Amino acid sequence: MKNNQPTLARQLTKLPWKQVPVLDQSRDRGHGREEVREVKVVSVNGLMFPHARQVVRIHRKRRRIGTSKWQTETVYAVTDLAAHQASPAEIAAWARDHWIIENTIH
Repeated sequence: MKNNQPTLARQLTKLPWKQVPVLDQSRDRGHGREEVREVKVVSVNGLMFPHARQVVRIHRKRRRIGTSKWQTETVYAVTDLAAHQASPAEIAAWARDHWIIENTIH
């Protein structure tokens, strides 16, 4: 989900994320940096995004190796797959693969 859909973005950020546990976490090192990703997933009905069944929140922290300053970013994704069709780890992997493709193209 990109911020060019402000109403949907507001809906997603207002979901009860504080009550949702971290369902997948990963740590990677490469290209001179370290990255930690935490994934939370919540089942939904009635979003402005038709057929949405799950919303994913990926909170990323990254830093250059050898430094102490972390940069953070939170992104949201929406899927029409129900919880029994896609686990948090699978969704996180798909999101990561999507960004690899995006970065390769650009």
